[in-house]
Amino acid sequence: MLQEHGTKCRQLGWIDLHTGLGPNGVGERIFACQDDAAALARARRWWGPGVTSIYDGTSSSAMLSGLMWMGAYQECPQAEYTGIALEYGTQPLPEIVMSLRAEQWMENHPEDVYKRQALTPAPIAALLETDIAFQRKTIADLERGWGNSLRELDASMTPQAITARRAEREAHWQKETRDSAALERRLDAAARTDEADTQRQRERMSVPTTQDPRSLYWGPRLALQALEQQLARLDATGRQAAACGWRDTTFHPGQDVRWAVAGAGAPANCLPMVQIRADLLTGARKPDEVLIFIAWLSEEHCGLVWPGDAGLRGSLRCAHHLPLLRGIDWAALRQSWGW
Repeated sequence: MLQEHGTKCRQLGWIDLHTGLGPNGVGERIFACQDDAAALARARRWWGPGVTSIYDGTSSSAMLSGLMWMGAYQECPQAEYTGIALEYGTQPLPEIVMSLRAEQWMENHPEDVYKRQALTPAPIAALLETDIAFQRKTIADLERGWGNSLRELDASMTPQAITARRAEREAHWQKETRDSAALERRLDAAARTDEADTQRQRERMSVPTTQDPRSLYWGPRLALQALEQQLARLDATGRQAAACGWRDTTFHPGQDVRWAVAGAGAPANCLPMVQIRADLLTGARKPDEVLIFIAWLSEEHCGLVWPGDAGLRGSLRCAHHLPLLRGIDWAALRQSWGW
């Protein structure tokens, strides 16, 4: 790729997507160049002042060597290279490892899931409250991200920033364009492009007029509205009713989970929700009791892991989704609960 395309450019931008470090769902922009102050300043102009660096200790990453982006300097020596690693946090490594162990345990010992009778129906209010909290956090994170982007966009278009950017381009392009009039035209064209790009970004971050449930802006807000309205309609008895879960495909994943009271009035595709019995979470257990127990979403490897201590732990990237046991005999469960 670098040999085919990178050898033809004057400037080369690089974004290396990573997962694992930092808070769940937060994308850290980590400087991915040689230890060069000019390149770091350029990266912060491109991607904002929040760009961190392994060289000054501001990054969550340790000092590394032999990284893939180093090849850009060798393959494209003619280009001015600027790169970042976009590092998204997931979940702590111990929880991920426990989740994988739990999956293997259930695969090897399916009979114990039924013998121990560890499951009870999950009340609908707890699931609604969990998803309401998640959607509120999603909206707050998006608002914060948009606010940061707009501030960085504004900072990039101040008179001082425009003047500095033009001077930097002029110093660089003077080596290629000796005709002063042609250089001025090129600088003016670049400035117009900057203005057009800024306007496009502002429009992209403005509130859409159509309340589309699949839009990044309206999706979580409409999902939150539906969840809050459903919770408000429940009385004390209804809050404790056994729940089932289904997906509203008019929304993107992450905003598509919906809950209903299990029974005749629930949608046909609504799957019963289960939780681990509260008395099994007290810490008092027999020596041979289950030490690892996990509830899985039907389509994804995620859920809630119980390592045998006093409480459940979220695992992987979607603990807020449907806590279903993968591969369980749903017909037997419905019969045992009288559904």
